[in-house]
Amino acid sequence: MRLGLIILFTSPALLLGELAHAERGEWSAGISSGLVLPALQAQDATSFRVAAFGASIQGRYGLLDDLDLGLTGSWAQFAGQADEVRSLGTEVLGVRVFEAQQFQVGATARYKMLSGYFVAPYVEAGAGFMWVILRNQDFRSIETGQSFGLDVQPEGFGRATATFGVSVDARILNWVFVGAAVRWTEVIGGRLYRRFVSIPVELSVYW
Repeated sequence: MRLGLIILFTSPALLLGELAHAERGEWSAGISSGLVLPALQAQDATSFRVAAFGASIQGRYGLLDDLDLGLTGSWAQFAGQADEVRSLGTEVLGVRVFEAQQFQVGATARYKMLSGYFVAPYVEAGAGFMWVILRNQDFRSIETGQSFGLDVQPEGFGRATATFGVSVDARILNWVFVGAAVRWTEVIGGRLYRRFVSIPVELSVYW
């Protein structure tokens, strides 16, 4: 009786562990969505920082059992503001208000810290390129919030990025993964914001 109970409760765990172990030579494709938190002031006076929605796609290849390489593409949209100095006859410190769309592509490496279990934690690092489009811009007084009436045209700019993070996922039936991550991205030479944090929930299919 006791032996039967041990087999009943340990066999699924052992099976899932074996299923979750081997990843060398595997390919995966996935989607994710969640919070994006740029280091910006919010336009809404009741909010301290900008919190936005983002989405991404990714593909990965298992180089080793504990190491995979991947390509990612992501998108986010948000409204924010940033202090800025402009020359209006004399230099004036004001607030630049804008709506932004952010597109990012990159290459990543992920190292599995614990192998052979149903749930696996990872550390990640990556490098990429980000393109930002700014629309509906205005330049306002810091003291009064009134517009200076400037015609601030839409613009776009690109920057290199470096990303570091941690993630965790759970393997289901040997071919589907669900997980979550926290990633910190530095924007190299960022103009309006120099970093952002993303907190996505992810779904991937392996083969």
